[in-house]
Amino acid sequence: AHISSLVVLLLMLICCERTDLSRPIQSSGRPIRFTAECEWPQISKAAIEDIADFQEAGFQVRGYWTQDPNDDSNYYEDEKEVFGTYGTAVTYASSSWVCEEENEWYRGYYNFAAVAPEAAVYSPESGNAVLSCSHISAFFPESEGNDSKYINTLSFETGDQGFDLAQHQIDLMYAFHNEDNSTEASQTVNLKFNHTFAKIAVKISSNLTPSPHIDKVRIYDIPSTVYGKLTITEVEQGENTVVSTNIAEILRTAYFSTIDNPYAEADYGGYVSTTPVPVISNLLVFPQTLTSNAMRICVDYRIPGETAPRQAVAEVKN
Repeated sequence: AHISSLVVLLLMLICCERTDLSRPIQSSGRPIRFTAECEWPQISKAAIEDIADFQEAGFQVRGYWTQDPNDDSNYYEDEKEVFGTYGTAVTYASSSWVCEEENEWYRGYYNFAAVAPEAAVYSPESGNAVLSCSHISAFFPESEGNDSKYINTLSFETGDQGFDLAQHQIDLMYAFHNEDNSTEASQTVNLKFNHTFAKIAVKISSNLTPSPHIDKVRIYDIPSTVYGKLTITEVEQGENTVVSTNIAEILRTAYFSTIDNPYAEADYGGYVSTTPVPVISNLLVFPQTLTSNAMRICVDYRIPGETAPRQAVAEVKN
């Protein structure tokens, strides 16, 4: 009888301990809200050209929370994913950004990373997407006079077939934001988005007389498909923030377009004179320095009165 009583007592203690360790996260009553912005200077406008396009596209946001070391409140764990593995979609409705999966502020430090457009990367809601995305983060509190340090990395998996930007003209954008909520005063996270890729346009003019008739324009000798993992990393410490990517590295093994399999082509079908006319606009390309490699533009044209077509190739370097 005494042994049975002891067993029952032990079971009661164990159950009480488990209940205490797994009690729900304490609520702050303050939901995490987002605002978003992006600059579109005239020289670098991309496929998402203005705020209306951006609001229609929406974005995905991921976040990690680190509990304040001075907070002895009982949570499920010290560090957690704020919106789960795939983050949450944030859409624009009724003049504000709305999270599909809401969460509340808790005392501590937050690492946020966001990707736009929302459908560009895989999530259970978006289904099949060209890219899959993950967010890895770290937070290091102040130590020995140094400011707190936040590290965020967005990784985009290109898959076995690689990512063909020529075929999938995705204006991929990203944003990072780190938040100190140790005083429990945070309300809204302002995300400032940046474009991952560059945009080019091709205009043609001619001083030939009579004016030539342009049949086709092709762009080639630039990377078309990349393989492996595209990463964008942000390191913030105090007032210093550094953002780096591995685009230059993965471009070394990229598939380059050729004249027979061009990056882009356009059938113009018109005459050109000394006034430049656009033949290819809003074309997204991988950012790179055109030094040893040159982007080439091939123009197929005809001179009025001649039966044989002509061809001209121009090289574009920095």
